[in-house]
Amino acid sequence: MARPFKMGLQYFPLDVNFFEDEKITDLNLMYGVMGEMVYIRLLTMIYAHGYYLEMTTEQAAKTLIKSIGNAWAPSVNDIEKIILRAGFNGLFDKELLSVGVFTSKAIQRQFTLSTRRRRGIEHQKYWLLDQNTMLELNNFYKKTPQVNVDNNSSSTAVIDNDNHTSNEVIDSNNDTSTKVIEYKSTQKEKEKKKKEIKRIKRIKGYIHFLIIITSQKQL
Repeated sequence: MARPFKMGLQYFPLDVNFFEDEKITDLNLMYGVMGEMVYIRLLTMIYAHGYYLEMTTEQAAKTLIKSIGNAWAPSVNDIEKIILRAGFNGLFDKELLSVGVFTSKAIQRQFTLSTRRRRGIEHQKYWLLDQNTMLELNNFYKKTPQVNVDNNSSSTAVIDNDNHTSNEVIDSNNDTSTKVIEYKSTQKEKEKKKKEIKRIKRIKGYIHFLIIITSQKQL
């Protein structure tokens, strides 16, 4: 039986310099760690569905309060302010956010790279990336080593100057990756070499032993 079609991602990369990003710093300065938490949780909600999420800011705020917990989360109004700030500073597309759609160019870039080996993915609704950007992503994909995995993609890197990711991003939706395969292959080669060296040493030792025995008999 074929696997059911999955639009969303199982997981997504988070850059190690994520919290140094100016837009994330802006959220932190205004709302503390709650601002960061709200944004990261929204990313998980978006990627779980695909590259966008249709939901009003009020609905999103209520959903976040349920997941974070009333004891820790501020009011719905406060969560909405964080969301709107994220839209204002470019973490989400401001125009689409105003009509109840969460997405951004960076989110769509990462989604494209994470699903580039899937079939049947349509990029029409709320799509923000132009043809030049798609061409660059496509060219990058062609230069990236590929792994035969079902419904997933290989490891990759993307430079994103527009949004939450930056510098090197490891594409996540794989059962395995090229780097892992290369590492295993290298380890196997090293083990073979070690075994061969041990075998040669044993042979040399045996030959040396025979020479000693022969010399003693001659004496």
